[in-house]
Amino acid sequence: FIVAFDSRDSAHEEQELLAAIANHVAPILNARLQRNREEEERKKAQEELHKANDELEEMVDKRTAELMAANERLMREIDERKRTQMALLQSKEMLRAQYLGFPVPTFTLQVRDNDFVLEDFNTAAEAATRGRAAGFVGKGFSTFFGGRSAILEDIRKCWRSGRIASREIDFRLFPEDGLRHINLTCAPVPPDMVMVHMEDVTERKNAENALKESEESLRALSAKLLEAKEEERKHISRELHDGIGQYLTSIKFIAESTINRMQNGPCADELEPLRTIVPTIQTVIDEVRKMSMNLRPSTLDDFGICVTIDWFCTEYQKIYRGIRIDKNLDITEAQVAEDLKIVIFRILQESLNNVATHSRADSARVSLAGSTRGIELIIEDNGAGFDLRSKAVSRRANRGIGLASMKERAEQYGGTFQVRSRPGSGTRIRAFWPASELL
Repeated sequence: FIVAFDSRDSAHEEQELLAAIANHVAPILNARLQRNREEEERKKAQEELHKANDELEEMVDKRTAELMAANERLMREIDERKRTQMALLQSKEMLRAQYLGFPVPTFTLQVRDNDFVLEDFNTAAEAATRGRAAGFVGKGFSTFFGGRSAILEDIRKCWRSGRIASREIDFRLFPEDGLRHINLTCAPVPPDMVMVHMEDVTERKNAENALKESEESLRALSAKLLEAKEEERKHISRELHDGIGQYLTSIKFIAESTINRMQNGPCADELEPLRTIVPTIQTVIDEVRKMSMNLRPSTLDDFGICVTIDWFCTEYQKIYRGIRIDKNLDITEAQVAEDLKIVIFRILQESLNNVATHSRADSARVSLAGSTRGIELIIEDNGAGFDLRSKAVSRRANRGIGLASMKERAEQYGGTFQVRSRPGSGTRIRAFWPASELL
C-alpha cells in the first residue's frame, strides 16, 4: 500500500514538474515559434519586396525605354515638323516669287461686306498701273475697277461657283489710258478670295485682225486671179474655136474642094500630098477643139453644168477606157448660179484627172445633187487611196489646181471641201455649198 502510494506521488510530482517545465518552456517555444513565423514572414516579405523591386525596376526600364523611344519619335517629329515648316516656308516663298514674277497683271481680292477688296497685286500689275496699285489696297471693287459690271459679274460668278471664269473685254484701267483688249480670268482662292488675271492681248488681237484682213485680202486677190484666169481661158478658148478652128476648117474645106475639082484633070497624080494633108488638118482641128473645150467648155455657157458634166464624162471614158464613170445628176440648171458652174466643173475636172493619174481605179462615181439644204458634189473612186498626211501628197497638191486649190475654189464661193482617203480604200471628195451662201 505504501509503495503504491509512493508511485502515485511520484507520478503526480512528475506531472507537476512537467507542467512547470511546460509552463516555463511554452512561452519560450511560443516566442521561438513566433520568431520563426515572423522570420519566415520577414523572409517572405523580403522575397516579395525583392520581387516587387525587380518588377518595379523592369517596369522602370521598360517605361524608360518607352519614354526614350517616345522622345526619339518626338525629336523626329520635331525635326520633321521643322523640315515641313521650312518646306512650307520655301513653298510659300516660291509661290510668292511666282506670284510676283508672273508676267500677267494679277490682283487678289477678298470678300468683305458683299464687296471685293484689293488685298494684293504682283509686279506686273504694279507696272500696268504705273505704280498706283498700292494706293488701292484695302479699297473696294468699284474704286479700283471703276465699277465695271462685266468684271464684277465674272468675279461674283467665280466666287459663288468655285470655278474659273474667263472672257475677253475692252477695258480702260484709268481715264487717261487708251482702250485695251484684255483677257480677264478670275480664279477662286478658298475660302474668301478671288485672283484676277488681266492679260493685255491688244497686240495679239491687232495682229490677229491684221492677219485676218490680210487673209481676206489674199482670198479676194486669189478670187480675182482665178476669175481673171477663167476669163483668160474663156478668151483663149473662143480664139481657138472661132479663130484658129475656123481657119483650119476653111483650109480643110479648100483642100477637099481642090481635090474634088482636080481629081479628074491632068494633074490628078499631083494631088496625093494634098490628100495626105487633109487627115492631118482634121487631127489638128480635133486637137484645137479639145484644147478649147479643156480651157473652157463652150457647153458650160451654152447648155449648163449638167450637159457639160455628161460631155466631160463621155470624153473622159473615150480616153481612159479602163475607168467606168457612174453619174447621178439630181439637180436643175436653175439651182446652180452661173459663177458656181465653173467652180463645180474645175473640181470635177481635177478630181477625175487625179483618178486617172494616181488612183489605179477601174470605176468612179460622180454625183451632183441640189436640195433645200444646198448643193453637194461628190467624186469617189475604188482606187489605191493615199495617206492624207503624206508629204508626197502635199507636194502634189501644190502642183496645178491640186487639192489645196480645189478647197480654195470651193470655200471662195462659201462652201466646204472634204477629202477622205486611206491606202487601199479609195478616195472620196465632197464639196458642199449651203443654201444660205447661194442666195
